[in-house]
Order: sequence, then structure tokens, then C-alpha cells
Amino acid sequence: MILFLPAGVLLLSGQLVNRRMKKRVSSLEELIIFIEGINSQISFSKRSITDIITELSCFGGIKLKTICDLSDNENPDFSEKWKNSVEKFSSDDCLKKEDEKILLSFGRSLGVTDLQGQSNNCRLHISMLEKQLEKARKELEEKSKTNSALSLFMALAVIIIFY
Repeated sequence: MILFLPAGVLLLSGQLVNRRMKKRVSSLEELIIFIEGINSQISFSKRSITDIITELSCFGGIKLKTICDLSDNENPDFSEKWKNSVEKFSSDDCLKKEDEKILLSFGRSLGVTDLQGQSNNCRLHISMLEKQLEKARKELEEKSKTNSALSLFMALAVIIIFY
């Protein structure tokens, strides 16, 4: 019975790694949709960035902790608020450092130029996130089966060795 505990831990660790890779893919997909929403709102409304983000996060069904914290944060400086949210919650959304850098770049330049510059900023960062999404999907496809097989192999090895 005691042998099954470490074997179970090994099996679950492989599944946890797979789950985090899947979460990263879904987080990147949500971020792309979110930035597309910001882009369309900037183009068609005269509201502030903070109001647009609050509306998108409340009514858009955004589940990312990074964005949810952003709308709850009371800091009047938007770029500082964005930076704090991304740095604090990007790991909860399973984002990598490269993803975080793209988001920080987006937040620094959001709301500081004219309408055309904002639209260009959104499109640029959407394309960068789409490249990250493509990499994340390839990584998930390549590594998920390996992680499952390796964790199963390690679990069986523990049972065989210690039995």
C-alpha cells in the first residue's frame, strides 16, 4: 500500500505538467481575445483604457487572474497597475517569461499614443502572442505524451524496485 503513494505522486506530477501546458495555451488564447476586444473598443468608443478593461473583464467572461486583478486594482496609474498585475499573477495563469515580457510591453505602450498608434500596438502584440500560442501548442503536442509515458514509467519503476 505504501508503494502506491510515491507511484501515485509520480503519475500525478506528469499530469500536472500537462495541465499547466494546457492552461498556458488557454491563457494565451484568452489574452489574444482580450487584446482584440481592447482594440475594437479603442477604435469605436471614447472611453478610457481603464473603463474598457473593466467592462471587458467583467462582461467578457475573462478567467485570467492577471486581468481580473487589473480591474479590481485601485491604482490610478494604469501602466503601474498593469505591470503589478502581470508580474504578480502571470505564473498563476501558467505564462512563461516570454509571454510576461510581451504583456509588460503591451501595458507600457497602451494608452500613450493616438488612436492609430493604439490600434497598431494592439495588432503588434496580438501577433506576438499568436506566435507564443503556436509555440505553446507545439510544445503541448510534443511533450504531453512524453510526460504521461515518463511519469507512468517512473511509477512502475518505483513499484518494481521497492516491491
